[in-house]
Amino acid sequence: MNVLYTVARRGSLVAVVEYTPETFQRLFGGTVEDFKDFLVLRQEQLRKVLESDSQPSRVVHVPFLEPCFEQWLAARSLPGDPRQWHGRWALEAAADPDFMSHLSAQISLLYDPPMEERFDCVVWCLMLPVIIRNKDDAMAITRPLPRHSLASFLAWLRGFLRDCPAFVPLSRLRGRGLTLATGDRLVCPAATANLASMLEARVLRGMAAGEGLPEHGLITLHRSWCGYLDLKHKGTEFPLLYPVFLPLILAGAGAEVQFATNRLQLLVLSYHIAHSPLDDPSFGPYYMHLHGDRLALEEHVGGMVSSLGLKGGDPDLYGLFSDRDAAKAAEVVGEECADLVEEAADPEPPAKTRHKAHLRRVK
Repeated sequence: MNVLYTVARRGSLVAVVEYTPETFQRLFGGTVEDFKDFLVLRQEQLRKVLESDSQPSRVVHVPFLEPCFEQWLAARSLPGDPRQWHGRWALEAAADPDFMSHLSAQISLLYDPPMEERFDCVVWCLMLPVIIRNKDDAMAITRPLPRHSLASFLAWLRGFLRDCPAFVPLSRLRGRGLTLATGDRLVCPAATANLASMLEARVLRGMAAGEGLPEHGLITLHRSWCGYLDLKHKGTEFPLLYPVFLPLILAGAGAEVQFATNRLQLLVLSYHIAHSPLDDPSFGPYYMHLHGDRLALEEHVGGMVSSLGLKGGDPDLYGLFSDRDAAKAAEVVGEECADLVEEAADPEPPAKTRHKAHLRRVK
C-alpha cells in the first residue's frame, strides 16, 4: 500500500489514519508483520510531512471506521481507488471534534509503530594511535589485518555486548537483536566519512533484501581506503604519532544498535574518566568496573597493530568517532601534518605544534 494516502496536511492540521490490524488486512491483505511494517513506514512518512513545513503542526490520529468512510465517499464523486482518499477523509474528521469523539468511542485502542525494531546500521571508527618510525611503517598501515586477530577481536566484542541477542530478521524492514562486523584494514582519517556512509547504505540494502552481514564478520576494504601518511616532504622527522581508524559495523534492530553504541562509548570514555578528577565521587567507580574490558581492548588492539610490525601509542588516546566526527578529526590531522613539516625545518617550533593531541612527534 502507499503510505502517502494515510498522512495528510491542510494548513497546520496533520491527520494520520489509524487502522486496526483486522481492518488493515481486510483492505490491503498481508500478515500482522506487514501491518507492523506499515506502521513503521507511516511513522516515517509523518516525520517527512512534519519536516516539510516550518509552521507548527497539530497532529491528530484518526481511527479509521469503514462505515463512516463509505458514507462519506458515497456523498462525493471521487475517482480511482477509494483507499487513496483515506487521508482526505481523515482531514475532515480531524477538523470535527464531535465526529472525532464518535470515532474514538468506536475504536479506543491505537497501535504504536515498533520503531525499536526498525533496521539500523551505524559505522563507528575506533581511533588507534600508531607510532610511525620510518617510511616502511607508513606503508605497513595499508596491509590487511590478520583474519585470526580480527576474529578474536570480534569474539571478544560479542562477549562485551552479550546482552544483545543475535540478529533475527522479522520482515524486510524490521528485526530483533544485533550483528557485528569490522573492516579488514585500518583506515586513514580522510577516508572515514565516505567509507562509513558507503558501508551503512550497503548493509541496510542487504538487510532489506534478506542478506545479513558475513558470518565471519569481516568486511573487505580496498587498499585505496587506507592511505598513509605523506612522508615525501624532505626533512620530515621520525618517529611520529599518527591516528588510524578501525571501522566497527553495528547492525540490527534500532534499539539494540543504540544500546551497543552506548556501551562502546562508555568503554572508550572510561579511559579518560577513570584517570580524571571528577566533581561527583560516585561517578568514577561507575566506569572503573570496565577496567577488565579496557585491558582486553588494549590487548586485542595492540595485537592487531603489532601484527603489522607497528607499535601502538598510548591507549589514553583511543577514541570512538562517528563518520562526521572522524571527518572533522581528519581536517585537524591534515593541518597538523603541515605543522609538523614546518616544524622539521624550524629549530624552535611554536609551542602549539609541540602539544598536539592527535598527531605529534614522539620524544
